[in-house]
Amino acid sequence: MLLRPQFPSASVLNTIIDMGQAVVVIPFRAENQSRTEIIPRVVTFILSRFDVNMVVVETGPTKVFNLDAIRSMFFTEYPKGRTAHKLYIEHQFIPATDRNFRKNTLINTGVHEALRRIPEIRVCVPHDADCLVTKEQYIEAYNLSLSGAPFTFPFGHRTVAVDDWKERTFNGVADLRAWVPSGRLDVQGVEGESLAPSGVLFIRHDAYQDIGYENENFVNYTHEDVERITRAKILGYEFRRVPGSLSHLTHERGSASHWSNPHYEAGVALARRIAGMTCNEVRAYIQTMNDSR
Repeated sequence: MLLRPQFPSASVLNTIIDMGQAVVVIPFRAENQSRTEIIPRVVTFILSRFDVNMVVVETGPTKVFNLDAIRSMFFTEYPKGRTAHKLYIEHQFIPATDRNFRKNTLINTGVHEALRRIPEIRVCVPHDADCLVTKEQYIEAYNLSLSGAPFTFPFGHRTVAVDDWKERTFNGVADLRAWVPSGRLDVQGVEGESLAPSGVLFIRHDAYQDIGYENENFVNYTHEDVERITRAKILGYEFRRVPGSLSHLTHERGSASHWSNPHYEAGVALARRIAGMTCNEVRAYIQTMNDSR
């Protein structure tokens, strides 16, 4: 059942930003009730502030998320102020009977489908279903991507855990700025560390294609995001970071999203093996990286 978050105010809708050359891809599995309640808030936050293509790719035994109810709020009840160009906003469901979460497979599915529908997409944004940054951080990362930055994190080396997200509003110009001082500090990094390797990442499509998109050999929570960064850096790519924090909406962790899951160590070993490759070896690995999937 879709839980409708409070709809943004008219002042927010009047300042919608065009990000029509990007696609946000959100992989999702309803492991528990808190995850089910978080994703409508994340999707609403983004679609109320940006004209952007979006694909939510859900997996599980049954479909839980309902994008149509949220989409109708923006393109039926509130048509004025939206972009004139056509946006691709879709929810895909991939049935799965096991409890595993193949995040990278879901991301690749969403990216390829969006590119098939809108080949001129220039920026791909793999986006976790439980993370957000401020409107200004999204805008800066998008502009850096359009200016040529191949990989841009829309946050610095700090993640804030937002425990009381149910009580917080998504309205107003301040966006998430009011969350940061009261949020519990989750992780803190220093310049140069590849900390917070996931959450939200803006990737130019040409660079994404060059690194082979996502590595689908990872299952459940493990080092899949670290491996993406490592693979790209071995191929000579640099990463930019936008100042600001990443807000993580905290939730219960199911078996697939905990380090104790049975696929965690295999993922760590694979990431380490790839980290030891040369540029030519990574190029060769990419050619068959996802053939077994």
